[in-house]
Amino acid sequence: MGKTSGRHSAKQGGAKKDKVLTNKGKLGKSQKKKAPVMRKSLNEGTYVPQKAERGYGMKFELKTYQMVGAFKPGTLIKYGPNPKRPESKSFYRYARYCKAKTVGESIKLGSKIEDLLWELQHNNYTIPGGERAEAKEIQLLGRPAFEKAQKGLARFHGPRGLAFSIHDKRAAGQLEKEEQWRLGKLNSCEKLAKEFGLKPEKHVNIMDELNIPEDADLRLQRRVADEMARRKLKSGRKLTTQDMAEVLQCWGFRQNTGRINVMPKGQKYVYSDTIGGIKRFAFGYGATVQTPRYPKFASFLNKWLKDNTPASVADDFCYTAINLNCNYAGARHRDKGNAGPSVIRAFGDFTGGELKYWPKDVRVQAGTVVPVEDLNAKDCVQNNIKRQSFVFDGNKAHEVTAFEGNRFSVVYFTCSGYAKFKAKDVNLLKNLGFPWPTDERMAKLKRKSF
Repeated sequence: MGKTSGRHSAKQGGAKKDKVLTNKGKLGKSQKKKAPVMRKSLNEGTYVPQKAERGYGMKFELKTYQMVGAFKPGTLIKYGPNPKRPESKSFYRYARYCKAKTVGESIKLGSKIEDLLWELQHNNYTIPGGERAEAKEIQLLGRPAFEKAQKGLARFHGPRGLAFSIHDKRAAGQLEKEEQWRLGKLNSCEKLAKEFGLKPEKHVNIMDELNIPEDADLRLQRRVADEMARRKLKSGRKLTTQDMAEVLQCWGFRQNTGRINVMPKGQKYVYSDTIGGIKRFAFGYGATVQTPRYPKFASFLNKWLKDNTPASVADDFCYTAINLNCNYAGARHRDKGNAGPSVIRAFGDFTGGELKYWPKDVRVQAGTVVPVEDLNAKDCVQNNIKRQSFVFDGNKAHEVTAFEGNRFSVVYFTCSGYAKFKAKDVNLLKNLGFPWPTDERMAKLKRKSF
C-alpha cells in the first residue's frame, strides 16, 4: 500500500502550532497587546517546519485512510490499554475517549480524525464490525454531537496530495508518485534556498483571497522561484524555454479545487495558479494575492513572453493574467469570460501532452449550448505546444492529451472585464510587465488573430 509522510502536512500530527507574525513582520491587530513568544524548537533555522513527535516522520498507510474514510458515527470500535506517556496531555486525552464504544462517542469525548488515524495505525483500538443504529446513536450522543461527528467524517478526504477518492483504484499509485515528486521538489528547493542565501522563515501566516493559508511548503518553493526569477532577469539576456522550465520546477503550485471544468474524471483537485488580474471570487476585479507577493516571478513570466512572442501576434499581443498548470491533462472544456486570443506553451520533461483545439466550435447553436463531449474529434487540430507556442481562442473547446513525465503549461489570457479594474491595480500590473489591453488594442488583436 502507498504511504504518505506527515512531515509536510498541516493537518497531520498533534504538535501545537507556533504563534505567528504577519507576512510583513509586524504585529497583527490581535497581537498588539502582547507580542507572541518565539519559542525555540526543532524549526529553528529550517526552511520547512518540522512537526514534533506525532507529525515528524509520521506515515499512515493508505489502508488506514481507507478504513477511517469508511467510518460512520455508529461504527463500533474497541480501545485497548492507554499507551501514552503517563501524566502527558495525550495520556489524559486518551483516558477520556478510550471509554467510547463507537466512533461518534470517541469524537464526542475529544478524539479527532487525526487521533482515529494514529490510534488505528498503532493498533490502539480494533474494529469488531457492525454499526449502532443511527437512531440509537443520536439518542445516546445527542443530536448536536452526532451531527458534529457526521460532518467531521464527511469532510475527511484522505492524505494530502491524493487527487482521487481514497477508495479509487488509482489512489495508491497516484499517491506514491505524488509523494516522491513532492519530496524531491522540496529537497531541491531547500538546497537552492541555501545556495541563494535565503533566510529560513520560522513563523509565516499569509493568506489568499479566500483566507486559505499559504503553507510552509508552498512558501519555500515560491520564495525560491521568485529569487531564481530575479537572478535570471538580472542577467539581461533573452529568456529561454529552459529558463522557464527551471523556474516553474521551483514554483509551489496550489491544490486548486475550483477548476471543476478542467478536472479529469474522478479527480478532486488540479495544480493550478493564476498570476495577474482576474475577476476574483467575492472580491471583484483585481490582482491575485500571489502577484505582488512574488513580483520577480510575475515579471519573469511577462519577460519570457516578450522575448518569445509568436510571430502572428508580435507587437500586438496584450493580456491581463497568466494561468499556470502542473501535471494534469485538462479535460475538454471551454474557458469562460476570456476576451481575445490566448497564448499557450508547455514546458518540462514529458512526452505526449499535446493540445487539441476545435477552431470552429460554436458554443450555442439554435439557442442551445452544445456540450463539449458532443464535438467531433475529426474537427479538432492537435498542436505540439512543447515545441512551439500556440495562439488560440480559449472560449472554444480544447483539451490536453495524456502524457508521461512532469509537464507545466503557461497560458497568457485577457479577463473580459479588463476595463473594470481600479487604476491602482492596472498600474501595479503594468509595472510588473503586463501589456494591459485597451478596447482599441484588443480590437486590432482580434482582427489579426481571428
